[in-house]
Amino acid sequence: MAGVIFSLMDSAFDTILVLLCVIVLIGVLVMIIDRFALKSRLSNKLFHRDLKIEKNANVITEIKKIAQLVCMSYYEEQLGILERREDGEHIVEYNQGADNDYECLVMKYNGLITVGVDLSKITDKDIKISGNSLKAKIPHSEVFEIRINPSDSETICEEGDWDGEKEKLLYCHTKEELEKHAIDEGIFKRSDEVAINNLSEWFKAFGFKDVNIYMEKTTEVKNS
Repeated sequence: MAGVIFSLMDSAFDTILVLLCVIVLIGVLVMIIDRFALKSRLSNKLFHRDLKIEKNANVITEIKKIAQLVCMSYYEEQLGILERREDGEHIVEYNQGADNDYECLVMKYNGLITVGVDLSKITDKDIKISGNSLKAKIPHSEVFEIRINPSDSETICEEGDWDGEKEKLLYCHTKEELEKHAIDEGIFKRSDEVAINNLSEWFKAFGFKDVNIYMEKTTEVKNS
């Protein structure tokens, strides 16, 4: 009789143990399912939403961090020619060459000019935002730097006595000619185009879908 009682007690204990194991397993499954559901909800919030920028101030702040947007560079090896004639000293255009009948100073310079858009000039009024659409007016390109390193210059010909002031005069003229040649090559127009395209891509990466970048007194260029 006692043996039967012990057998029944063992059977009941085994049943309770099985039930506890089932409850624990169910609890673990619930936790796993809930965790995956939470991760899925977070994923939807992070990766399946449209980015919207509502305040112009945020956009302008980010733009002004860029400050000077360099768009184009122009390099030129240039000759500067100074001749001493009967009526005084004259700067001669490099494509005309020096006249052997006069004393002359001929210098070779390596010049570099960089052009771009100064984004610090953009104001609140220049940017209009509606949802994911943006329209912005930016300034035209301007010269950021004209660099001719005097230590990198080379004297090609020097006939007569020329002092440092005359060399400085030739140097300044060469800088002016460098800018003129860059303009003749269309550096500002090309820089404007680069600025519009680059800023359009930048704004799209910022989250805008419809972007219209233009410059005053020019045909608007839409990049959508």
